[in-house]
Order: sequence, then structure tokens, then C-alpha cells
Amino acid sequence: MRKNKTPNQPLFLFFIVLLVLTGISQERKNQFKFNPPSALRPIERIRTETQPPYPWPISAPEAQGLDSEIFEHAFHIAEHMPYLYSVLVTRNGYLIGERYFHFHTQDDSQSIHSVSKSILSALVGIAIDRAYIQSIHQRAMDFFPDHAETVVDQRFFEITIRQLLTMTAGLPPNESSPGFRNPYELEMLASPNWIEFIFSHPLDFNPGEEYHYSNADTHLLSAIITRATGMSTKDFADRYLFEPLNISVRDWEQDPEGYYTGGFRMYSTPRDMARFGDLYLHNGSIDGRRILSAQWIRDSIRFQVPADQFGYGYLWRLYNIFGYNCYFAWGYGGQFIMNIPELDMVVVTITLPNPVRLDSGLHADYIFKWMVHHLLSPIYSSLGEPPYCPLEASANKYENRSLTQVEYINNLKWQFNPRNSTVNVTRYRIYQLDHRIYDLTNNDWFLLDEVSAGTHEYWHPVQEVDQKYYYAITAVTDDNRESIAAVANAQYPQNNQ
Repeated sequence: MRKNKTPNQPLFLFFIVLLVLTGISQERKNQFKFNPPSALRPIERIRTETQPPYPWPISAPEAQGLDSEIFEHAFHIAEHMPYLYSVLVTRNGYLIGERYFHFHTQDDSQSIHSVSKSILSALVGIAIDRAYIQSIHQRAMDFFPDHAETVVDQRFFEITIRQLLTMTAGLPPNESSPGFRNPYELEMLASPNWIEFIFSHPLDFNPGEEYHYSNADTHLLSAIITRATGMSTKDFADRYLFEPLNISVRDWEQDPEGYYTGGFRMYSTPRDMARFGDLYLHNGSIDGRRILSAQWIRDSIRFQVPADQFGYGYLWRLYNIFGYNCYFAWGYGGQFIMNIPELDMVVVTITLPNPVRLDSGLHADYIFKWMVHHLLSPIYSSLGEPPYCPLEASANKYENRSLTQVEYINNLKWQFNPRNSTVNVTRYRIYQLDHRIYDLTNNDWFLLDEVSAGTHEYWHPVQEVDQKYYYAITAVTDDNRESIAAVANAQYPQNNQ
């Protein structure tokens, strides 16, 4: 008798189990899927056909007392720097240098990251000028009575507007350790209510006690502007800052509650950024129109607290180059508005918003050093100021093996600056540092040695083979003036035997 053909039971059961698991997997995926609020958009390059960038009057560098060769040389170097999209220089109210790279144009906007914190500082100043906020000493919690019961740390009631402006409010910093994002901030950005999240977590420090860079500080400031004025932060900025300057913000993201992000996720063009910098050079009044009080600008760019290796004002960093007091807005990855009041000059750089690299913080350092070494220093030198630094310093490890021992040496090399030929450099100084270069002053350097002006190489025996060594080389003149430094570093792998 012929038997009926039945399906292969093991194979049949396998498909049944697979279908069940697929359904469970999809259900769990839907359960834990993160759906960002519709108000938030991914950070990306944005090209719009809205208001064009500010129409700067253009001038040759020579008409403003500078040599165009300096700019050509600096732009040639910038052209080969990765992730750098644009460089712009103004002087005396004229655009004297402008270059775009990697297919970008003056019409392209980019996320300017924390450069927008300095713009937020201006908005706070305008809100105080117009009496929406009483003063910098007003308590931040005055604007959040509905969150009084949310607060888990009573020290929140001590925080002032000034402490938020100087990053001394005591909120957890952006980084939990150098180079690593603080989980606190990541959780805040993923939460459905950022303000409530901030108040429901304790402070890390007493208000006013220490500087710690924090996006939460400036996001509270944005919410305060909205609550104090009855307008969104962007509407307030459009009315009292952007429209009077004839500039625009192409895009500005909001948190899930609708508050515009305080100090990040803002998009602008280089020409508009330079226009904002120029407002500060002219003490808040531009084209015959008062936009921001001169006193606010003086306070904003005056030393308020020490910040890393810089001074800090009201969301502006302070720095000194060859005796010139500069102040600048600094955004992640290398966005800069650098103001040099004595030269009536603004330098703007725009880079890739989010370099997908572990060393994206270093990339900002590279851009900063390019500005100092290849643009500002030659300008100062051409104006008869202190000597330009040595060029293209490098440091490489050298291993000397013998029958009895292995000796490790760092070989430092640098080049003299050909533009410095009129300055009598008599020697070079070689320093060792304890940390990565941010500040190029020599307050924390350890002097290793001095060598004659004709020497451009130095051998440094090292003791700890797994340590990263940082170096700075300066030129010294016959009258003992010391240039800004060329910097380099070398590191031995930990498994080096």
C-alpha cells in the first residue's frame, strides 16, 4: 500500500520557529526603536535659497595695509587641510581674503556648533538691555517656577545668569574625561524633555566655584530668553540681532519641547559669521545703528574666569598673540570667529560639522595653529611686530639598539621662517609640555635646552617609553624677544621593547 507523502517534520518545525522569532524580533525592535522628535533634524550640510550671505565690500589686502602674498601662502596651506571648507578675513570693514574648498561656496551654510554660544551671549545682552532680564545676577530659577518641584538639588536655586554665561553653574561638563563624551549629555539629548532632565539631576559642583564646559548651561539660557521675552529664541534673534545686521541663520534645531538649542545645532555662512564678529569690533553699533550695548561687549570680552588654557568672558574665549588681545568663538571641529581689535580684523573658518574621527578635537587645534602660524604671525611680522615662529616642527621616535641596551630618543626638527629674514634670531628654545597644546604661551613649559640659530634639529633622550611627549620650539631674538611656538609630539607604543 502506498503511503501518503508527509512534509519533512524537522524542516517544517524550523520554519515555524523562524517565523515566530522574526515576529518577536520585530516587536522588540519596534518597542525599543528610538524615534527622534520631528522638530529635530540630523546635522547635515544645508544649502538654501533664502537670504543670501551678507554682501561685504571687497578690498585688496594692499589697500588695507597688508601683503596679499601672505594670504596666498596661507590659503595654499589651508587648501591641503582635511575637512576645512572655508576661510574668510576682513579688515577695516572690508573683505580682504576669502577662499572655499572641497566644492563649497559662499552660499553654503554649515553647523557652526559652539560658535553659536557667542551669538547666544549677544542675545542675553540684548535681553538685559531691553529689560526682559533684570541683570546677570538674576537667579536662573526665577524663569522656571513650574520646575521648582522637579529640582533634586537645592543648589539650582543659587545659579545666576552670570554663572551660566561663564560656565560656572556647576552642571555636569560635556566630557567626563578628556576626549570622552559625558553620558549625562547624551542622555539629555535623548530625553523627551531636556529642561526637566537638567533639573532632575544633581549638580557636579557648587555654583560659581569652577569652570566646566557644558551645553546644558547654554540650553538653559536659550530657554530663559524664550520665557523672559515671550518669543522663541530664534524670533527674538531675528528681530533684534540678525535682521539689523542683515544676516540670517539658515537653520536652527529645537529640542523636543520646542526650545531652540542653546549654543549648538545652528547653521550659518562664513560671511554672516564675519558680520557678527564685526559687530563686536564696533562695540555693538554698526552702520549707525546701536544693536548691543558697548558695556555688554566690554564685559563679554573681559577676563571673567580661567577656562582650560584660555581666559573666558561671557561665552567668548580670550587669548593673547604677540601682545595683541584677541577673543574668539570656537566651535567643535574647527569653526572659528577670531577677532583682533588692534588690527580691526575678523578671521572666520568653517569645517566639516562632525568629522567622523577620534581626533576631531585635534582638528580644531590644527585650524587654530594654522591661523596663528600661517596667517596672523606673518601679518604681525610684516607690520614690524615680534618674529614669526619656526616652521613645520616635527618629532619622531628613534630607537638605538646595541648589545647591552636599547635607548629611545625623540628627534625634533624644524625650519626657519623665510619671512623672518629681517629679524635677528640668535637661538631657539626647546620646551617640553605636560599636555596637548591648546594655549601657545609658555606658562607651563619645561625648558629642555637652547640651541644656536643655525641649528634646526634636537635629540631628546626619553625615560618613559609609553608616554606621549609634547614639545614647543620658539625663536629668540638678540634683544630677547621670544616668538610664538612651533609644536610637535611623539609617542611610543606601550608594547615597545
